[in-house]
Parts: sequence; structure tokens; C-alpha cells
Amino acid sequence: MALISTGWDAFFTDESRRTRHPVLDPAAARVLIDRGVHVLAVDTMSPDPTGGGDFPVHEVVLGSDHLIVENLCGVGSLPDRVRVGFFPLKISGDGAPVRAVAFT
Repeated sequence: MALISTGWDAFFTDESRRTRHPVLDPAAARVLIDRGVHVLAVDTMSPDPTGGGDFPVHEVVLGSDHLIVENLCGVGSLPDRVRVGFFPLKISGDGAPVRAVAFT
């Protein structure tokens, strides 16, 4: 798992967070997948730019049958090594809200 903290969770109440936030380069996503990462978790709205129609990081990660978790908070306060669990609501669709739990 790659748990990425950008500090952007501080802007969750700011409307500009929907269109302006840090993103991950698709090539970096490919490196993570090639190194065995199965879950990409970020503290932003998306690892891709929002407001457009392209989602290249989603294509890399989801196209490899791996997972993306978005909108995490408090990631920056976690230790360097931590166990994390994501417990999704059982709903139909291609995504679901999760309860994210860090075990320190």
C-alpha cells in the first residue's frame, strides 16, 4: 500500500479543493504498481486532476485491478510505518465510502 500525505486534507472545507489539489503523475502510479503496491491511498479528492475528463492514474491503478482510496484525513500525523484497514459500506456500484482505521 502507498499512503500519500500531501497535507491537502486541511482544505476539505474549502470549495476550491474540488478543482485544485496535488495530483500524482501516471508514471509514478505505474512505478508503484510495478513495485507491488495494490492500494493507492491519498488525502486529496483524487490522485488525478479533477474538472476534466481524463483519469490517467485511475486507469493505471484500476486497470491493474488494484484499488484507490481518496479523501483521507490525518495521514500526516501517522508514523512512517502503520497498518491500515479500509472497511467499505456494502453498496452496489464502483465505489463506496469507507471507514479508514490506522493501527499504530
